[in-house]
Amino acid sequence: MMWFSFFLACLICVLVLYVPGYLILKACGLSRRDSVCSAPLITTAGIALEAIAFGVFGIRCGAFSLLTPLFSVGVVINVVAGICARFGRKKQTMDLGLVLSWQTMLLYILLSSTVVLLVFVKGLDGPESLLQEFDNFWHLGLTSSFLQSGNYSSFGGSLYAGTLGEATSPFIQTNSFYPSAWHAITAVVTELSGCSVALNINVVNTVLMSFVFPLSMCRLLCVLYDGENSVLRFGSVACAAFTAFPLDFVSFGPLYPNLLSMSILPSFAAAFISLFDRELVCRHRLVQGFLFVVGAIAVAVAQPNGIFSAAVFLAPFCVFTGYSLSRNKGVSKRGSYLVAMVVALAIGVAWLVLYKSPAFSFVVSFNWPATESLFQGFVDVLTLGFTDHSAQLLLSLVVLFAVFNLACDSKRSWLVVSAGIASIIYILSVSTEGGLKHLLGGFWYTDPHRLAATCAFVYIPLAAYGFSRFFDLLSRYASSSGKGMGFVGLVTAVFVSTIFMPSFTIKGIIDIETSFGAISNKIDAQNNAGETKVLSAEELDFSKRALSMIPPGSLVLNEPNDGSAFLYSLCDANMYYRQFALPSNPDEETGASRLLRESLAEVAENVDVQNAVHSLDAQYLLVLDLEGHADDRRRYFWSYYPDQWSGIDAVNDTTPGFEVLMSEGDMRLYRIVA
Repeated sequence: MMWFSFFLACLICVLVLYVPGYLILKACGLSRRDSVCSAPLITTAGIALEAIAFGVFGIRCGAFSLLTPLFSVGVVINVVAGICARFGRKKQTMDLGLVLSWQTMLLYILLSSTVVLLVFVKGLDGPESLLQEFDNFWHLGLTSSFLQSGNYSSFGGSLYAGTLGEATSPFIQTNSFYPSAWHAITAVVTELSGCSVALNINVVNTVLMSFVFPLSMCRLLCVLYDGENSVLRFGSVACAAFTAFPLDFVSFGPLYPNLLSMSILPSFAAAFISLFDRELVCRHRLVQGFLFVVGAIAVAVAQPNGIFSAAVFLAPFCVFTGYSLSRNKGVSKRGSYLVAMVVALAIGVAWLVLYKSPAFSFVVSFNWPATESLFQGFVDVLTLGFTDHSAQLLLSLVVLFAVFNLACDSKRSWLVVSAGIASIIYILSVSTEGGLKHLLGGFWYTDPHRLAATCAFVYIPLAAYGFSRFFDLLSRYASSSGKGMGFVGLVTAVFVSTIFMPSFTIKGIIDIETSFGAISNKIDAQNNAGETKVLSAEELDFSKRALSMIPPGSLVLNEPNDGSAFLYSLCDANMYYRQFALPSNPDEETGASRLLRESLAEVAENVDVQNAVHSLDAQYLLVLDLEGHADDRRRYFWSYYPDQWSGIDAVNDTTPGFEVLMSEGDMRLYRIVA
């Protein structure tokens, strides 16, 4: 029954992401197929901007209040467009993908969804399986907070908004910007489906990987290769073939907002490239400009580093286009080269200005330490063995084959330059330290996983072209040697299938770990309830029973690193600490919080501690790891420093001021009686 709810929620998510955007784009003059591929750009931007507006005016929002305006706008402009077409000249739609068929789009969905089902969904330990990695306290908590508070805005997001007990946060809240489009979409789908936040996190990610990214990439490839059938068909394979994206983002971090940003990025890039199509009439160019501007907003409110991934991809195109437009206007070669240099300089200056901007200072200064040598970083790029992924040798050969072919293509050689820039940024980030690393890779926190995903995004158009040219060569060979198309189909099928092959063993000889096999095993282990977890199945069960014993909304003190930080979202519990790590700036913590962390065990004799407890109306303490320490049964994140939580960890069954309400193993629910 739960799996039925899962797939029903997937259908709801698809409708939410596609219907409003489709109606608006279709009315603007895009073809049905282009409108479908780009619809999530419009919906994402619309939901996020509406949520911000509602937040500014203090209006509570939810699924219907966010979706109704988008649907209404789509319906109204379709009606107006229909009336205008009836009494005026018939509206001409623009179809940038002249040979893009519904069958081709379906092929993209089928291949990507098959990989996602076999690698991601199959690895879940039930539809509500929770990836217990550090960032998920925020993704779970913020989505739950949206649902409780009715404030879905990307400004001032808080884990303490709208709780039943209206708990005072242990940390001083700020109204800074945090890209929350993914959380808003997840909250909308959760409200409409009636299922848990944990289930709908998996639902939204499944839809992004199975529908949004492949269809978005389909449109980009159609624009890049002028609808060339062979490249489009093999693009469906290339789109699903890289383990660095999108699957890595649901197994590392997790990087869910980045998953949304990168999934809609191809449509955004396609709109920008289409702006320079000389065959477009002015009205159609305006539509592409609208799609580009709205797309920029959508990518930014999903995760701003997507804009910089787009910049890496599109910067060479801008330089190439500057040269081409100059030549078409009759400018000499030397003058056109000068124009191209000016464009390149302008891009570089813009990058430097943003790098120096205070808005990005924290991001660009964050450092992921180098883990490899320069040579190893080069080898990883060459073999597609990014970060902790196994090499993808056959796929890397396809990409290299495309590089050698496209390098001499006067129209598309810029794709090779884009790939080179992305590769250099990745190599420097994983193998060096210093200013250049942060200048180039800082917008992605110098995180090798985000940079590997950018490489994968840039390589996919190359891989699609490489597959196509490989197929052409094979077809010519078959024709010249008298072999039929059956031979071509068999060789192609074997070659492609090998790329997706799981890990295997030739007994007594060798163990082969493939890239898809490795990430599949990783996802299986991460979601296996039998593995050691921060919050084990037993702890979750105990917590549910313990929390049912106390009045709903009661504030519960806790040490979050024992897994209890997850309980706010999983059990609607009014936990005092809902994040694992303390703020990096000590001034961002309240005095009461600091006192409780360091001295709660002294509540019976310390008046200051008593006053802090009474000021919060805190009557309960939940402990899931008594006298907490790591062992074979317990897992902790990097955020657990025992000295920071000495006042809570010191509490036991004999500590004065605490009454045991429920006890099981090393788990306790105490009433504070001081």
